[in-house]
Amino acid sequence: MFLKKMDYHENTAASDANCSEINRRIKVLPEPVYYVYAPKDGTVLVALDVTIIKEGNDYLITWWDTSYERRMRATKVVYNSDFFAFKRTESGRDEGLYFFMPMDLDIYESCVKRRLISGRDFSRVEDMIAAFQETTKDVW
Repeated sequence: MFLKKMDYHENTAASDANCSEINRRIKVLPEPVYYVYAPKDGTVLVALDVTIIKEGNDYLITWWDTSYERRMRATKVVYNSDFFAFKRTESGRDEGLYFFMPMDLDIYESCVKRRLISGRDFSRVEDMIAAFQETTKDVW
């Protein structure tokens, strides 16, 4: 399954070189919609407009979760073409790992749709992405 691709520990050393891109102050991830998986946090599911802000030795990760903005602090990030992951830290405590996979129809069907109040069927990934982007249109 795709979660194997997101093994943080196996991919950390290999992707440290890719993190040099993130050493710039701000990086916006390229995909419009991500599936978010966090073993210790069942409240995350979807991310739009994911931004990584480098602040000294730490990172501030922000994204829209269809209806509001999320902000989390991280001490370690891993970024490659398959996924983005970070280790969340708040108040000096380890709050767990967060994995972001670019959303496709397979991930939507197997991991996201059943957790939505009114999960829709999509035949094209473009329609699914547009539907998620529409949810943030009138947030403010």
